[in-house]
Amino acid sequence: MAEQDRDRRFTEQLQRHHRRLYGYIFSLVRNHADAQEVFQQTSLTLWEKFDDFRPGTNFIAWSCTVARFKAFDFLKQQRRRRVHFTDDFELRLAAAHESVPQSAFQARSVALEDCIEKLPPAQRELLRECFGGERSVAAVAEELGRTSHSVYSSLRNIREKLLDCVEAAVSEDGEP
Repeated sequence: MAEQDRDRRFTEQLQRHHRRLYGYIFSLVRNHADAQEVFQQTSLTLWEKFDDFRPGTNFIAWSCTVARFKAFDFLKQQRRRRVHFTDDFELRLAAAHESVPQSAFQARSVALEDCIEKLPPAQRELLRECFGGERSVAAVAEELGRTSHSVYSSLRNIREKLLDCVEAAVSEDGEP
């Protein structure tokens, strides 16, 4: 019976504070899918450690502490997996994306796919490894026996080549 009582008390606390806890997690990871994943991890840890929680103390403070550590662990793993942009850059990118008409966006997307296919196989593979995989640029560089700086330099050159190719392709089609 004590186990059922423990489970009931935990469920009541989690349901009572669900929105606030989720909101706190979302404020840390800023993405709903990621927040949902961290919330699930946090909930599992809270349930496993619920015997450490002292009734009558602040459940939300305790759960937010656990959530903070889970979110930081999650973000650390994410940083290792992919290239990230600054928040300011992402906002500018979103604003620029919204200002492009759908037809121009589609034309540029098709042109980009064509331009990527025109790249030498080694450059296509580098793009795939750095932006399509789960590994960091540093991990890709290590596997290739190169420095991170060297890989970033190659990526910059590829980006410039793709930009020139896309601009040429859409100007031929009369697109902006």
